[in-house]
Amino acid sequence: MTKYPIHIGGRWVPSEGGQTYTAVNPATQQPIGQVQQGTREDVRHAVAAARAAQPTLTAMNVWERSALLLQLADAIAAHREELAEILTLEQGHVYRTESLPEVDTAIDMWRESAELGKWLETACIPVRDPHKRVVTLRQPRGVYAVLTPFNFPIAIPSEYLPAALVTGNTCVWVPSPTTSICAVKLLEALLEGGLPEGFINLVTGPGAVVGDELVGHPDVDGVACTGGTATGRKVAERAAGKPLLLELGGNGPSVVLDDADLERAAQLLGECSFYAGGQVCSATERILVQRKLYEPLVEALAENARGWVVGDPMAEATTLGPLNNPGVVRKMQEHLEDAVGRGAEVVCGGRQPEQLLRWPALRRTAG
Repeated sequence: MTKYPIHIGGRWVPSEGGQTYTAVNPATQQPIGQVQQGTREDVRHAVAAARAAQPTLTAMNVWERSALLLQLADAIAAHREELAEILTLEQGHVYRTESLPEVDTAIDMWRESAELGKWLETACIPVRDPHKRVVTLRQPRGVYAVLTPFNFPIAIPSEYLPAALVTGNTCVWVPSPTTSICAVKLLEALLEGGLPEGFINLVTGPGAVVGDELVGHPDVDGVACTGGTATGRKVAERAAGKPLLLELGGNGPSVVLDDADLERAAQLLGECSFYAGGQVCSATERILVQRKLYEPLVEALAENARGWVVGDPMAEATTLGPLNNPGVVRKMQEHLEDAVGRGAEVVCGGRQPEQLLRWPALRRTAG
């Protein structure tokens, strides 16, 4: 089985502890690779490597950094299908409708950061003395900790990493343990595209170890994290005093008023609820509807739900893939049981599909 190393200071290396864990395909529950279980010492090495590389990045002017990002975006584009397949294999995204669009989104993000970074504005502030002005300058912070979740393991890192690089900050990246191969494959593409050593360092492993060590490290100058609210609290506490960029959980409602196009509303609500298995930060989690539309909307939503095809996420006909990991499955089951216990009625689904563990193997292996 393929072993996936961590990346520190321009070199692919095993973990200091020598331990690995098994990555599994969520659609088949079959093992797809061995991932390094990073240690606190690995994180310290990675931070040191990022710190050592940071003067080189800072010395590049923003146009040079922008050109580098465009070059890296092209490298991701050159591996579009490969990255989409590993997304399907390890995350569970439907290849045609979810994985390929996610990679395309990531490519756009690298290109957008390349352009936006060149036009960041600063202020010139008038003061009491009419012959003087206060001019502000943007300077890199230094080393950023980047922590990313399992739901969009190519796109969400692409929100943080290029923005950090174009503004002169090196990174140490800790991805979700259940989508770490995706991180390795993305970094491989970036390195092939000419990413200099030490600019992005990757340490895989449990968040309670490698994430905890990273955000609290005294040589980390800022922290960017997408994750759950509980995780965000821990990160904020551990990184107290550092600049934080946290995108955490929510419970955003959709509102349907009595003048709505019911068919269109049901279609959009279905997409917002079931896309990527509902594992989306901005997914519809509550629907507030005017009373007279309640029953027809429930029926329209049930009809929409019946149209989603559960199956092998590489298959053309499939529109709904698996949940990514056992924790999410348990959480979904708990939500369902809680709702029924409070008087909810299940009008469609409500059980795990019988074919869950019998889907055919995907077209490629992770290796």
